[in-house]
Amino acid sequence: DAEGSRRGEGCAPAMPLIDVLFLHYGAPWLRGSERCLLEAASRLDRTRYRAHVLCNQEILCEAVRQRGIGAERIALPEILIDGPEVRLEIGAFLRTTRRIVARARETGAAVLYANSGRAAQAAWLAARWLRLPRIAHLHAPFYRRYHWMWGLWDADLLVFASEETRRTSLAGRRIRGRTRVVPNGVDLERFRPALAREEAPRIALGIEEDALVIGQIGSLIPRKGVDVLLEAFATLRQRRPAILVVAGEGPERPRLEAMARALGIAEAVRFTGEVAHPERLLQHVLDVCVLASREESLPLGLLESAACGRPSVCTAVGGNADIVKEGVSGLVVPAGSPEALAAALLRLSQDPSLRCRLGAAARA
Repeated sequence: DAEGSRRGEGCAPAMPLIDVLFLHYGAPWLRGSERCLLEAASRLDRTRYRAHVLCNQEILCEAVRQRGIGAERIALPEILIDGPEVRLEIGAFLRTTRRIVARARETGAAVLYANSGRAAQAAWLAARWLRLPRIAHLHAPFYRRYHWMWGLWDADLLVFASEETRRTSLAGRRIRGRTRVVPNGVDLERFRPALAREEAPRIALGIEEDALVIGQIGSLIPRKGVDVLLEAFATLRQRRPAILVVAGEGPERPRLEAMARALGIAEAVRFTGEVAHPERLLQHVLDVCVLASREESLPLGLLESAACGRPSVCTAVGGNADIVKEGVSGLVVPAGSPEALAAALLRLSQDPSLRCRLGAAARA
């Protein structure tokens, strides 16, 4: 009754919050895996869960804190023997284990959630020590040596972003725990077609209003294939004027900028660095989106370009086929082939109606 409700009588007791300790090893810029962690941690039902984050980069710690979640920077050393590459940081590994154990006890963590393979290794001994379940969320395929060295075989749950990534990663190997495919997702209100294209974003990049603009958004690392894209763009420029926007940061940037100069296309290529609002680039700058990756899981860049109604050209790797259907919502080319990529870009550059049709299907 109303009086009893006011006194708190007859009400079910509040359920205790479940504390989740996230661990992540990342780069000094926000890649797709960091953005996935931000979404996962901040969108948990806060009436049921409480997130805490340990990671090795201050840029991610700060982004987490801005969303009202506690974050602490922590070194995540690695024990790895990979051909000539050997890292046996055993003393540092044990110190990190003790720190993870201490933080888990302070927060009352009920589960350790490792958002990368190296973080899964860092959490392995701590989870056993504390007798807590360990989740390993993999954002790229992994291979046999990592299966053992990161302790993935012993995780309670392995999470993959696509079925293809799960299939290639496990390759029939036996594991102790379970596996799940949880596809990446994007906010369809934030990433949506623009009602009208604004001039300012193009002007800021020194791009004319009527120029054809091709772009790739992602980390500048070898597996993203930006070198292949530069070769393809150089071939395209022999047939049709266009501008290429390369948005993202990473260790490959100096080499890629030098490659653009060597190919004679530097004046037509814009390296923007990391962009805080990729939706504005997609809505107001790019006409065609590219992902020239050699290896993928389920890339946010393709999902975001589809959500914004932009046609894409991507490679036939990983979970790309879950996003782009050949000839329906984009074009698909073999990985590592600048010739095939150049031909697909030329086809889209010459046919505005095809770009419009593919972009609309991608959004749908």
